[in-house]
Amino acid sequence: MLKRQTKKCTATFILLAFLVFFPLVAVSSSVTGVVVLEDTPGCDHFVVETSGGYSLLEWYGGVVTIWEGDKVFGEIHSYGFKDIYIDGRGEMRVWVEDYWVSDRDALEYFHSNCR
Repeated sequence: MLKRQTKKCTATFILLAFLVFFPLVAVSSSVTGVVVLEDTPGCDHFVVETSGGYSLLEWYGGVVTIWEGDKVFGEIHSYGFKDIYIDGRGEMRVWVEDYWVSDRDALEYFHSNCR
């Protein structure tokens, strides 16, 4: 009887741990940032500042214009095509060229692609 109760308690604990920690893992890939460099509509490249550094992005569809100061939400701490959300205006498809870069590298990226 004690062995059966122990198994039941263990199963309940595992289920609760899964329900508590799994949503945290899913949410952790989404990043909040702020657009700090842009030159729309003349250039498709822009820079977003996040808590981990700067993400270097290129526009590929969706919301057409962005402005410095726009809040951005999405998975911009990994390479490749991503769908991000521009606060209050909608979704945008971007290519993440790089992330967690320094301010110097972000400026160089922006000026080499947009000036």
